[in-house]
Amino acid sequence: MALILIFAGTWLPNGGLQYDDLSWLEMNALAKDADISGVRVELDVFSGRPNPAWDLEGSSALSVAHVLQELCFSSDGGPAVDDEKLGFRGFLVEIRAVGEGRRYRVYGDFIRDLTTKRVSQNPRVSTLIVSSMPAELRGRFSDVKVR
Repeated sequence: MALILIFAGTWLPNGGLQYDDLSWLEMNALAKDADISGVRVELDVFSGRPNPAWDLEGSSALSVAHVLQELCFSSDGGPAVDDEKLGFRGFLVEIRAVGEGRRYRVYGDFIRDLTTKRVSQNPRVSTLIVSSMPAELRGRFSDVKVR
């Protein structure tokens, strides 16, 4: 499904030409929203058994996707997270999108794009993810330190 944005000027009785009330930034966000087909989060905490995961919906999905898509990534920095270590290894976030999706590892304030291996830092991402966690999981993993 694709969203096609059409912008047309409207002739007003007073002779002025008015365009849609959307700014260019809002139009860009709408276009990106149309490409997003889902967001899945996995709590990377177990070894040898499946990690708990949940799908984000509605505004939670869009909030996480927008923050991740707008980050500036650099080629260095961030903690090295060993996939083999025991215990909490961060959140794995998959943004499913038309064309090409993206996967990220969120560990504290650090975000690693798993495709490009580039790193960014933003404390808001882990806060959004933890707030989206289903209550049952939040109760089971309340002792996990995300920072």
